[in-house]
Amino acid sequence: MASSIRIFSYICLLVVIYACVEVTHAQEEEEVEAPEEGKYYKNLANYLRLLTRQRYGRRSAPDYGSRTQYRYAPPYPQDIVHTLDMDGDGKISPYELGRIL
Repeated sequence: MASSIRIFSYICLLVVIYACVEVTHAQEEEEVEAPEEGKYYKNLANYLRLLTRQRYGRRSAPDYGSRTQYRYAPPYPQDIVHTLDMDGDGKISPYELGRIL
């Protein structure tokens, strides 16, 4: 009786282990030609160089997105919405921005 329970528990353990193991199938590797691969790595290196390059001097336009950066008042008027709002609804539409820009 004890040996049959032990054998059954071993079988259950094997089933659980088999269910938990991830089965991977062999995948066929695509043959990539050397010039295409070289072009890919060259473009990737150029992209990473652009991302990580040093930037000198001031930016062309300051970031107006957050007002917490400024110790003093921002360099644009506080009532900019009222000066750009043409139809008086309190919002600046893309049409109104397009007429100004």
